[in-house]
Amino acid sequence: MESTFYEKTAAGISEISTRSQQLNFKERQLLILIDGKISVAALTQLMPLPDLLLRLEKLQMAGMIKLSTAQVEKTSTSIAKSLQPNEGILQQDT
Repeated sequence: MESTFYEKTAAGISEISTRSQQLNFKERQLLILIDGKISVAALTQLMPLPDLLLRLEKLQMAGMIKLSTAQVEKTSTSIAKSLQPNEGILQQDT
């Protein structure tokens, strides 16, 4: 969770100025703070983890936030590396 970051989508950026989704104070505060640079672990300083996770899920389901692009690229790279065959293992013909 230390390395999990969210960023606002276009809908999230719009919501900050329009207030059309009627977010409560904590949800709006969280949306404002999310910038792709502050980790979920750091956000736990603001509210208890269960509350934070529920609010993050609500914002994500509403299309206002998404996993940070850097986070997605990092995860994709990790998955790709784990799928590569090990070079040190001898392969036998069958």
